[in-house]
Amino acid sequence: MKIELVIMQNNSGLAELIMLAGHLVMTAKEKALAPYNVTLSEYRLMSALEGMGGVMATVLAREVKLDNGTLSRLVNRLDRAGMVERRSDEKDRRRICLYLTDKGSTVLPVMNDAAMRIDSMINSTEVGVEVEHIARFLRTVAEHASNLKTEPDYGPRNFATLGVAP
Repeated sequence: MKIELVIMQNNSGLAELIMLAGHLVMTAKEKALAPYNVTLSEYRLMSALEGMGGVMATVLAREVKLDNGTLSRLVNRLDRAGMVERRSDEKDRRRICLYLTDKGSTVLPVMNDAAMRIDSMINSTEVGVEVEHIARFLRTVAEHASNLKTEPDYGPRNFATLGVAP
């Protein structure tokens, strides 16, 4: 906690404050989900499955923004825990679709309540009505950030003047 307070007190940039707030909220949600032996990533996956029904892993990976390897590991863990199952697609038996099991469908609403309690605690702080404005602002920041170049543009380079080989 001392690290977080130092970051907040040192006039950190917006990105650092957003990351800190996200980290703290995610940590609280992980703790709330711990009694169900489910991580936040697994919970997100189950929540997406609930709304999608039977879905191929590649489609689910895109939906929850995970690479196929990470999704596979999460699905394997949830499958072993009896929360998710793989079944052949009814229309094309070569395809495997993912479904919530009865156990997963039963425990998901309880986990939703646990996660919502965290959100409610955050929304009921002195921020109050500003939460809506902050959320709108963060969506705008995310949209602009998604348009940023991943490589900085330093313009034309003359490596010879820098004394280095290209």
